[in-house]
Amino acid sequence: MDGIYLSKEIREQYGDTFRIAPYRGELKLIPIPDDPVDDLRDRTETPRKTDKSTEELEKQARDHLEEKASDWYADTDFIFSTIKEDD
Repeated sequence: MDGIYLSKEIREQYGDTFRIAPYRGELKLIPIPDDPVDDLRDRTETPRKTDKSTEELEKQARDHLEEKASDWYADTDFIFSTIKEDD
């Protein structure tokens, strides 16, 4: 068997996925929540700026990056067409 065995009680309390991190000469198991964004929201006391799900935030970020990339390509096409016209 590969890996580390954790009892059923530990897995029920902390989950199945952990990150292993060195800390002061020891290895610590840090639980990784199923939905890190929701977990962080639950742990913070400050008001949320958004109630969007992780999936909605990821889609928003992808849409933003696609928009910026298309702007960059448009600028690049303009630059290359200008260079070709100067030849």
